[in-house]
Amino acid sequence: MIKVRHWVGSASDMGPYVNFAVCCNCPEPKVNHKRDFTPKFLEALTAHYGTSIYTPFTDLPERFQKILYHGSGAEPITYYFDRGASRIRFTKPFEGIIPNLERRYRETDSTQTREDIKRFMTFQACPECHGAKLNPASRAVTIAGVSLSALCALTVSKACRFCMGLRFQGQQEPSTSTAW
Repeated sequence: MIKVRHWVGSASDMGPYVNFAVCCNCPEPKVNHKRDFTPKFLEALTAHYGTSIYTPFTDLPERFQKILYHGSGAEPITYYFDRGASRIRFTKPFEGIIPNLERRYRETDSTQTREDIKRFMTFQACPECHGAKLNPASRAVTIAGVSLSALCALTVSKACRFCMGLRFQGQQEPSTSTAW
């Protein structure tokens, strides 16, 4: 779940209960709108899909909400911005808020940018490995019914006690001089 503050108004978890307008004249973040092309692009984007930047998010068509979140795919959006006396025309697909934040988080070398973007993110365990970070074959390995990831998550003292309690077929009794 990514929280959105930049580009689309007040902070809110993205989901079915979001209640903000797609208005970029909100006080956060502090942007120099003379140099920021986002307002013009959002105006062009909403016009392209037949809505307005002043429409509350919950009143936007579901298809457009998904486009805001995930982008327009290959569908190009044409927008203009003024630079001095010139008007510059761009035609490009809309990347989407979530892919934009993910890309910027991955590509940045700036710790500050990464921390800024992290404020809008929650991290979830992988649905396949549940955070074990092991392939299926490794996840299938157990020792006395305990998975490798669960064993690795133990403190050193608990792991030592666990290992000391293991008994293998044909094993000699442990020496009392073992210093664990």
